[in-house]
Amino acid sequence: MQILRELSKSSVVLCATGLFALLMIASGFEHTFSGIAHNITSYEDRKIEHKVKRLQALYQAENKREPTDAENRRIKQQAISMAHYQERFRQFFVRNHYELSTKQLLKSIQMDKRFEPLLQHLDRIDSGNRESMAEQLKDIKDSIRHEHFQDAIQETAIIQDSDVERLRNAFMQERSYQWIKVNASYLIKDEKNQVNNEADIQQYYENNDFPSTPTVQFKYILLRPETIKHTVTSQFIHSLIEKGTIAQPTEKIYNLQIRQLSHQKTQHALRMDELIQTIDAAEIPSTIKHRDVLYFSAPLQKKLSLEEMAKTDIPAIANGQSTFTQHKGQWRLVSNLGISQQPCTSTACIDHAKKTWIQNEQQHAQEKQIARLQEQKLYHPKDISKVAANTKHTLHQSAVHTPESLAKRFRSQALEEALFDPSAPKDRISNPITLPDGNSMIYQVTEYNPSQKKTIETVRDHIAKILHQQHMLNKLKNDLSVAIKQLHNGDGIDTLTKKFETAVEFSKPNETPRTLPTHILQAATRIPSGDIGWTKPILEYDPTSRSWYLVSLRAVVYTDKNNSAVENIIADEKLHSLLKSIEISSIYRDILS
Repeated sequence: MQILRELSKSSVVLCATGLFALLMIASGFEHTFSGIAHNITSYEDRKIEHKVKRLQALYQAENKREPTDAENRRIKQQAISMAHYQERFRQFFVRNHYELSTKQLLKSIQMDKRFEPLLQHLDRIDSGNRESMAEQLKDIKDSIRHEHFQDAIQETAIIQDSDVERLRNAFMQERSYQWIKVNASYLIKDEKNQVNNEADIQQYYENNDFPSTPTVQFKYILLRPETIKHTVTSQFIHSLIEKGTIAQPTEKIYNLQIRQLSHQKTQHALRMDELIQTIDAAEIPSTIKHRDVLYFSAPLQKKLSLEEMAKTDIPAIANGQSTFTQHKGQWRLVSNLGISQQPCTSTACIDHAKKTWIQNEQQHAQEKQIARLQEQKLYHPKDISKVAANTKHTLHQSAVHTPESLAKRFRSQALEEALFDPSAPKDRISNPITLPDGNSMIYQVTEYNPSQKKTIETVRDHIAKILHQQHMLNKLKNDLSVAIKQLHNGDGIDTLTKKFETAVEFSKPNETPRTLPTHILQAATRIPSGDIGWTKPILEYDPTSRSWYLVSLRAVVYTDKNNSAVENIIADEKLHSLLKSIEISSIYRDILS
């Protein structure tokens, strides 16, 4: 029994027998080997034949055809090699009288030359030398864990989604945590942390900028679009068109070919491969993509405007392009054979022409105002008051503005840069600037205070506060570094509560720790769950509360997913590494069958 206990300590059991034994329990069945078949030759033949059938079935499923004679010979050779490797493992367990559930392990061994060193280990073991058995088992454990068993399953495993879920259900960790929340509050009362050193304050002031906020005040002339004095009617627009003052409105006319999709054979057919050459495949309705030939009703030729097309659910189609559209539940193939322009006399066209004419008239009037202002600027470049008086415009005075307090109507990037740019001239009248609301303005700065470095007297208290915070954060950082070392050396997390003036908080196994921030809880799930797991805590910062969290594992219990709080359990690390691949081998499929 000593050899059995030694074996149970190794990763052979942890990584192989334990994994597959629990899988069998979760699957509802378990097989235990207690003897060897009497007819070995017949047993080996049946085993090889079974493997051949499984490999052939997998080959046919993957390649959509039966294997050739040459491929069948290779499959049989592969099955023989697999059986050979399995038999060598089986003999080792039988020779040493291990009454274990080895079928799962044997069936997991693939035809892989990387197992040869492991098999040599097994062949060389002297069953009578019990004293050296522990060291030999350690070699086997390392060989399996680091090079052979786990890598082979990762690279050759094929597994169905349902089987993955069964494995996850059998290997779930129900965790509980303990943590302390640490901030600099425990340092505030310590007078040693106060900052009164004038030299430090002076040096910080010299090494950093403390700019004042620039301010500006200005006078300005606002130019708004003039209101058209007379009423603009549709008849007036028609008269302008007849005189040639404005161009005749036109509209696009689409020359369309419309074919109704038919569910019965007709004389008008179109092969799908021909259609895909003229239309984006994504535009073809999913209900007809599988058809090789499409049948349509007799094509109709229509010339429609955009407005008329919208009424029949036809979008704007580029010249020479086609698309499928649905109208009143019926699919149609619509092709654009060409686009032309024609005079438009509809109400919509006349209204658009009216709006365009009004905008042009207002723009011409505003340009005349700007030209008059520019002319007056030549005579009075530094006196906006005279420019306003000579052009009969109202002169406005702004409030004192900072970049942040600038009024919404002045929120133009060009205006803001010109007002607060120290290198921009401040005594001259500006050029016209267009404002966000469409109006224009010219201005002259009357008072400007550029940004300057504040005096040390005005920022002394602020600097002292910053240095105090930096000092406490550095002290906190050093204290936390020492605390982590203590925990790594085996001290409990509760030994730190007095130093940091805080209390240990716990979570229960069957509930999610709600008081832990989400990102810290996610980090906690990555704490290793080995024997030394709870001497390897994590230290994470939470910017919301400006606090550090020291979190460690309190307990780990393996549980079934269906019997635990789903939010509070995670997959075991070994299971995660063994399920990296998507597929399962034929041998692995044998285990699950």
